[in-house]
Amino acid sequence: MMVKVEYKICSNESELYFLAMNFRQNLRVDRDTMVFTTLQKMFSVLNCKTRLEKTHGPLGLFPEELVESSATRACDLKLYLPLGTETFLAQYTPHFRAANDEEKVSDSFVDTAVTLGKRVFSDDRLLNLLLKADEEPGNPFDSWTKLQTIVSKSRTQSNLSWVMFAVFDGFKNKHLPAEMLTYRAFDKLLNGKGTVDVLLGLLILRDHLFTEVAQWLDIG
Repeated sequence: MMVKVEYKICSNESELYFLAMNFRQNLRVDRDTMVFTTLQKMFSVLNCKTRLEKTHGPLGLFPEELVESSATRACDLKLYLPLGTETFLAQYTPHFRAANDEEKVSDSFVDTAVTLGKRVFSDDRLLNLLLKADEEPGNPFDSWTKLQTIVSKSRTQSNLSWVMFAVFDGFKNKHLPAEMLTYRAFDKLLNGKGTVDVLLGLLILRDHLFTEVAQWLDIG
């Protein structure tokens, strides 16, 4: 066994104290630099899932209709079938060493990442918005549960786009206070409705006003 030892000569107690404190801070800086943001973690998991699908196929059972067709046809389709969440985690979890509970990858996280991949990451405007927000201290999209809530409540793509841009605009320009940007607030703030519901209500109101004004001006 070999141990590397580094000697530092300090001229006084004060220098020794700050040397020790800064060594500790350096470790904290390294940690903060290496920890994935929610968005980076989703990209990492989706990238791993895609690699496994390309390399091994779905790694699980085929649907009955494929098995009942022809063996050759099923083998051909194997390369193009998506990897199920449970099967993926069975391949992923044993090899991934989570530093703490927050770093663990759950089935809900994978499902949300897959949904975002289809509805958000495939849309350049929304993807660029998330990338921009990821650089902001206090990023309002800093939790996969927040993103899950936005997607599930928005339903349509136009609603999703409106809510995400409204959240970021409210965050940047301080129209939305911090207490309205938590997961609890996104989900349920008052009378079973949350921030996302409020923003969707504003969208309905906007469209209604536009319609009324257009009819009033006789241009509708």
